[in-house]
Amino acid sequence: MSTTNDREASTSPAISEHLYRELTQYLHDHTGEVLAVEVLPAGFLLPSGSTSPILQDGRNLGITKKALVLAFLVARKTFFDIMKLEELNDKAAEEAMTATQVILLFDPEYITAANFRKKRFLRLADSQCISKSPKLTGLIKNELMYLETLFTSPLHRHTKSPTLWHHRRWLVKQYFNEICQVYNRTKMVPAGEKGAYKWLWMKELDVVMRSGDRHPNNYYAWTYARWLLDFLTKNYPMGADGSDENLAQDSAQEILNWCLGHPTDISGWSFLLHLFQRLPTDPLLQTSLFKKVWDFTCKLSWDGEALWWFIRTVLATRDLLPASLRQQYFQHTVERLQQPVRKQALEPGNSPAFDGPDPAAKAVRFCARFATFEDVSIDV
Repeated sequence: MSTTNDREASTSPAISEHLYRELTQYLHDHTGEVLAVEVLPAGFLLPSGSTSPILQDGRNLGITKKALVLAFLVARKTFFDIMKLEELNDKAAEEAMTATQVILLFDPEYITAANFRKKRFLRLADSQCISKSPKLTGLIKNELMYLETLFTSPLHRHTKSPTLWHHRRWLVKQYFNEICQVYNRTKMVPAGEKGAYKWLWMKELDVVMRSGDRHPNNYYAWTYARWLLDFLTKNYPMGADGSDENLAQDSAQEILNWCLGHPTDISGWSFLLHLFQRLPTDPLLQTSLFKKVWDFTCKLSWDGEALWWFIRTVLATRDLLPASLRQQYFQHTVERLQQPVRKQALEPGNSPAFDGPDPAAKAVRFCARFATFEDVSIDV
């Protein structure tokens, strides 16, 4: 039941304006930092003595849904009032950028706000020499940190927002060299690296994985990672000793570890398969990675569809593993299904389980249909 104060707060322009200013001041004070923002659940009891629905603790921010709605309404009005101006000076543009921060915090699919931020970068690039534009470079750095905040905070819609992931993709593609300069100037590139390319890839991959932690099966995050890998390898080759294959190789183990920690995440396994196809032709490397997947599956008797999708696709695809190894693991899969305990669990009649709904049975049927194994014969 709402109180009189709640009803007054929902209709008071002064309170709405105050909440907007408090929120934007916090974001301004932490510009260029990665924050943890959370919308407080309904019925959340504020700490004793606290009168503000916005809780601040260093880089951690909590805000009630009602307060965020009120701040959004002020931000939207402020933004469109500025858009009505005949000329957009720097001060008005900065205020509009601030307003769009709040708008996107409330609604990550507000395309008008995201497009305005893109236009702001383009205007700065047109009006200044890019290579001598510390203002533009600073804005790019802040934008990367702001987006990382939205992707890695416990905000369900933001971590899987197609609008925000497309915005980050646009930013990286449009200002790739400037982004590398940001890392170099701030000495964020570890010593010993040949350049910022590899470091940028690993940094962005970390953002994707943390976003995947927040939202399972995060298609948009992993699609962004797939695009970035292809973009880097196609447009910015690093030479024979730092080629695109090394980008895949250097991150393969980290991605595999993530997938084994999230064995039901089909988006992660799909990206690992994409990465698998980009590895250098090294049977030992592919064998080592695949063996870890197989050992994990056997140790836990894992029957999840996502992991078995990866296994069956690798086994049925030529050139990913040596033919003898593919045949060996296919036979292991067949034997796994023929185990008495498993047959009893899957097929009460104790008949072969190859036509059952079990993911391993699907793997056998899939491989038998699309792959060729000389020494394995099975009636499926």
